[in-house]
Amino acid sequence: MVVAAAVTAPTQIRYPATSMTSIFKRAVPAWRIALWSGAAVALLAPWMAMRVTAEVNWTALDFAVFGLMLSAVCAGFEIAMRVSKLWSYRLAAILTVGGCFLMVWANLAVGIIGNEENPRNSMFYAIPLVALAGALVTRLDAQGLKWTLRLMAALQLLIAIVSAALDWALLPVFTAFYVALWLSAAELFARTAQGTPDSLAIR
Repeated sequence: MVVAAAVTAPTQIRYPATSMTSIFKRAVPAWRIALWSGAAVALLAPWMAMRVTAEVNWTALDFAVFGLMLSAVCAGFEIAMRVSKLWSYRLAAILTVGGCFLMVWANLAVGIIGNEENPRNSMFYAIPLVALAGALVTRLDAQGLKWTLRLMAALQLLIAIVSAALDWALLPVFTAFYVALWLSAAELFARTAQGTPDSLAIR
């Protein structure tokens, strides 16, 4: 009877308990939550500011453009995180995408030469376009992106020289900042391409 009871008794299989929180954390890393949450807060900031001051007066078009720009930045970061686990590549991508975002936003908001309505400011849009073209042509290869960023630095310097020569504007600080930014990103991409030993992988 004992043997029969043992045979007929249902077997209880214990599975490791997996909480929904742990599943969510694996599916949605903390950096992704912070990235998109930060973008949402940035998009809501001017809307909140409009509630407390008349100095901020955005239209629906302003919010749409800003939302598209934020989405592009977040998408760029997402792609960089998927392409490589090397900190050098990811940091270079962050500098490049972030720098392009700030340049475009400053140009749209207040303008770099004169005000935002000055047609000469359209020159600066060539730099993010070079970044986009370089990413597409090189297929996000670090070696190709290295030369893309160096080209962006040269173009940045050329725009400053032309602006000064034609008495449009003097942009020494602005130009020095961006040339240093592009060259720093180029060096990081170069380190990735060379497989420098201290290029640590991020898990």
